[in-house]
Amino acid sequence: MKFTCTKKDLLEALGVVSKAVAPVQADQMMLSMVYLYAHDTALEIHANNFELGIIDYIPATVDSPGKIALSGKYFQEVVRKLPDDIARISLDSESHLVTIKSGAANFTLLSSDAEKFPVVEKLEGELDFEIHNEIFIPLVRQTISACSTSDSRPVFTGGNFKINGRNVSLSATDTHQLAIKTAEIKDPADTQGEEKSIVIPAKTLLGVMKDCSVNGSLADIHIVSDYKQIGFEFDNIYVRSRLIEGKFPPLDNVIPREFTTEISVRKDYIMNAADRVALISRSDELRIVTLDFQPGELHISSNSKDIGFAEEVIPMKLEGNELKIAFDSRFLLNALKSVTGEFCRLSLSDPLKPMLVREKDDESLQYIITPVRNAE
Repeated sequence: MKFTCTKKDLLEALGVVSKAVAPVQADQMMLSMVYLYAHDTALEIHANNFELGIIDYIPATVDSPGKIALSGKYFQEVVRKLPDDIARISLDSESHLVTIKSGAANFTLLSSDAEKFPVVEKLEGELDFEIHNEIFIPLVRQTISACSTSDSRPVFTGGNFKINGRNVSLSATDTHQLAIKTAEIKDPADTQGEEKSIVIPAKTLLGVMKDCSVNGSLADIHIVSDYKQIGFEFDNIYVRSRLIEGKFPPLDNVIPREFTTEISVRKDYIMNAADRVALISRSDELRIVTLDFQPGELHISSNSKDIGFAEEVIPMKLEGNELKIAFDSRFLLNALKSVTGEFCRLSLSDPLKPMLVREKDDESLQYIITPVRNAE
């Protein structure tokens, strides 16, 4: 095996597949490896930890085709340190040593038996459709912060993706915050008139979102699922991931519908003020900030018996009743960050009922956060 490629292409590909490289374990050494298959005019780079598998394809000049498996950690570190733009890689089949040359640098790494590597196979499944990354990225970016980070209820550590024809949605919740984003795709998926629902791990969604947004790519993402696993294919990357088992709970009865207080406020004003005021409560478990909606003014405050008090007043437009309500600042900031426009809408009905955060002129995003009881 012998091939040549650019350091830039190789390092970027290793950065993509590294998400699927497992920590080194004596009984599963192959899962900490990367698999390189040089053939024709391309190099395939695989990583697979059985939860997540990724392939990245890069151009290469292949003098002699072949396959190798190398330590993912050390190979990536070596490539990062290469002094020249060109990497020349070859395998001595007798010694199993891989030579990596770049400029005046010469590295030798011990390879493993590539035939034992669990290569990533492309998935075939009943659910098969395409979604443009300009639709997919907002779906993930505006909901992902609501996913749970606790494994106590695994179904909440992922996003609930639903599709019915052209209509798609992604929902996420940790029971304290809930985000729902809806959109339409160009070509309808063949769902036989039924809504299909799957729960995709948050790490998978976040990784695909980041990879498909690199360099301003305007790619269609081809998605295939057999309801146990899911595959994403775009540009030169293929990602295969397990799905989360379990049924995502119905959300219709959680979304507030009636409001007595409606607020329109500039997103940057409220987000920056809440972030500053929350400094006072960051040592507290709940990190409480209080929002006091008064005519024309929003008073944002935080109080800690061990640190002190902070308050900031910003302008806003109030329709309906004055109201005072408290939130964990982390959930409040998550909701505000999900808004992409200059203004956001806050809708409330009671100090102990959830608040709905939306774009000013867009109903496709709904972000609901639950209040906390404030002892003030």
